[in-house]
Amino acid sequence: MSSKSKTMAAVPKIKRPKSLTDIAVEHIRASIIEGSLNLGGQISEAALALQLGISKTPVREALIQLASMGLVVIRPRRGAVVADTVGPKRGSPAALAFTLKHAEALSDRLLKRRIRKP
Repeated sequence: MSSKSKTMAAVPKIKRPKSLTDIAVEHIRASIIEGSLNLGGQISEAALALQLGISKTPVREALIQLASMGLVVIRPRRGAVVADTVGPKRGSPAALAFTLKHAEALSDRLLKRRIRKP
């Protein structure tokens, strides 16, 4: 092994920061789970963009991702709404993935609360 490859192996990989779309997805999903966004309620791209301090494009992309997860329904020319029945159909592979993601998000929040308390 050359000294160059030894040096390269010791250098840690740079962690890539989250995209604005990923941040928006996490925020909107958490708002739906926590009840800040009501089931069947209208979602304002402009209000979310302003709240997060980002443009509407990452918010729009986040809503598209959330629609593919079954959390949001996109209505052409009328905007997006929180799905009345949140999540994919029971028994589907998407339902398992949905449940695991939300269980992970909940456990993260509970762990953060526990860490903050003395």
